[in-house]
Amino acid sequence: MVWLYVSIGILLLIIGTAAVLYRITLYNKPKHKLIPWDMPTEEHLRHLRDVDLKLTLGWIRENLDLPYEKVGITSYDGLKLAGRYYHFRDGAPVILMFHGYHGDGPADFRGIFRMVRSLGYSILLVSERAHGESEGRTLTLGVREKYDCRDWARFAAEKFGAETPLALYGASMGAATVLMASGLELPESVRCIVADCGFTTPKAIIIKILRELKLRFLYPLVWLGDRLFGGVSLSDD
Repeated sequence: MVWLYVSIGILLLIIGTAAVLYRITLYNKPKHKLIPWDMPTEEHLRHLRDVDLKLTLGWIRENLDLPYEKVGITSYDGLKLAGRYYHFRDGAPVILMFHGYHGDGPADFRGIFRMVRSLGYSILLVSERAHGESEGRTLTLGVREKYDCRDWARFAAEKFGAETPLALYGASMGAATVLMASGLELPESVRCIVADCGFTTPKAIIIKILRELKLRFLYPLVWLGDRLFGGVSLSDD
């Protein structure tokens, strides 16, 4: 009987640890809005020693103040995904932007916004699943987001017409997302893909971080937690 209790205790410990690791890696409750206090503060950005912090924060606030049209799609698994369309010139190419892990567009693309605007291109800024104004509580490091990216591209092709060139631009997790989406059937109007500081696979980036923390031995429990509680395998890509 003692061994039964010990076995149950060990099992509960394993499942509990896996649940905690899922909350750390993939769980993210979206705030359903992008407002200034969601943006990085000077304290959060202090590690960027070579960046003018006031200038950076000014770009973020500038992005938040730009006029936009709210747009949205429904994901293949039933989530309502939100986006913001910034129109800068009739007939111009449209850049679809996908932010990073626990990020948001106005902050992650604070400098790129200015460059794209200067070129006269329009922007479709996506709130990825489990982020910002979109639904969902589990992000998947590109595993499911790649299908969302494909569906956003289809939405844009229909909204703006097949003659309007589209580009997919992703940063960090968004970069991995657009690269994974490149293997799917995309509209012919998608002319290019830009992947800024992406990673190879979800499994690879998780293992890299665990190694840096000297916690590589936890990977099986991370995998288990994400599988049990998030319904996603980090081995998928």
